[in-house]
Amino acid sequence: MKVITFDVEHGSNHLIRTPNDEVVMIDAGNTPTFSPAEYIREVWKIANVRWLTVTHHDADHLMDIGNIVKNLYVHTLLQPHVTYEQLQLLYNNVFSPSLVEFLDFRKRFNQHALPMSDPSYNWGGVQFAT
Repeated sequence: MKVITFDVEHGSNHLIRTPNDEVVMIDAGNTPTFSPAEYIREVWKIANVRWLTVTHHDADHLMDIGNIVKNLYVHTLLQPHVTYEQLQLLYNNVFSPSLVEFLDFRKRFNQHALPMSDPSYNWGGVQFAT
């Protein structure tokens, strides 16, 4: 198993490659000159992300979402359960461009993700404890 933490300065972006070659991505941060999504697609030839977790909706955790949409197929999205109205209150009705893009992206996912501890989920040879 490999755990990679990309240097995206203030934000967050991590990748886990399981022994069975599944890919788990945690957050979607980037920098103006570096996109982890483009890097893993172009350099590592990864096209599929089994599980994308967004820990919270601040812009620095979502800046690379446009590149994820363009370069990767995400099978499962896990995010905090928060409504559009709650986000409006939280961000005073001022959404970052990356949050707007993420809100559109999350519409593709209409089923709740299995809990990480669910034994029926294929984690590619890795077991997670929550």
